[in-house]
Amino acid sequence: MVSPRHRRPIHDARGQVAIIFALLALPIMLITALAIDSARQVNTDRHLDIATDLASLAAVRAMEDASMSDAAIEAVAETYYIAQLESSYGDVNCDAPDVVIDRTAKTVSVEGSCAVPTVFGLYSSAPETVAVTQGAVAESDVTVLEISLVLDVSASMIGARGDAMKDAAKNFVSSLLDVTTADRGRNSSAPSPSSVNAGSYGNRARGRLANDDGNGDGTDTVCVRERGGVEAPTDAPPMIGQFVRENTSTRVPSRCLDQSVLPLANDTGPMHLLIDGLTPEHSGSGGQIALAWAC
Repeated sequence: MVSPRHRRPIHDARGQVAIIFALLALPIMLITALAIDSARQVNTDRHLDIATDLASLAAVRAMEDASMSDAAIEAVAETYYIAQLESSYGDVNCDAPDVVIDRTAKTVSVEGSCAVPTVFGLYSSAPETVAVTQGAVAESDVTVLEISLVLDVSASMIGARGDAMKDAAKNFVSSLLDVTTADRGRNSSAPSPSSVNAGSYGNRARGRLANDDGNGDGTDTVCVRERGGVEAPTDAPPMIGQFVRENTSTRVPSRCLDQSVLPLANDTGPMHLLIDGLTPEHSGSGGQIALAWAC
């Protein structure tokens, strides 16, 4: 028979809580560390996602300025990328963004990666960091602007009006075509007296070779005027060999200008030369013809 003195240790429950806590402490710590790591990874992923989005959008916006080099565009992307990640955890190590500029497709892609230190890795054999990666692609929606400029050189533009027209036309061309727009803006021009010098395009419209000079007036002097016949009042477009009547008159009221129409281009030089060389004369105005050839 066991004495009460010897039975006491068997029924003594003191200290069991401490033992149970000691046994559960490590799993609890590991689970807590895993939860913290998961939250930090999700939050860093969100920051990185926003950073790549903002960087790609800012870069593609900068790409709309044709004077910006690829290096300058990459710098813009990196600035926005870093600024967004500054609000993330201080111990997160993020690499510089990988920026790819495709001017043909008008896109900018930005990829980034960060290494997030783990608490779980301090208490286990798990990796000490977790990699987080994100990427974004932005596409530019730049409109190509093509404008046909018809210049009135009829008698009504002699004097101050003509000078003001020239200044306004050159300012307009310079505003449309510059280093920032490059080939996204193009301008064509046609002076507008009663007839239009269609140049080599007049030869093509008549079914002749572009360099044909059968009339001896120069390959860049094919003077056309408003067509007659049954098609005169219609909107039927000019076709090869049709509706193009050459005007060889040398009289001031109806003679052809020396300046021929200019095709769509993004070079201000030829356009300014054409405008400077215009001389309003005593002739009628053929705006509808000039507009057709300018387009």
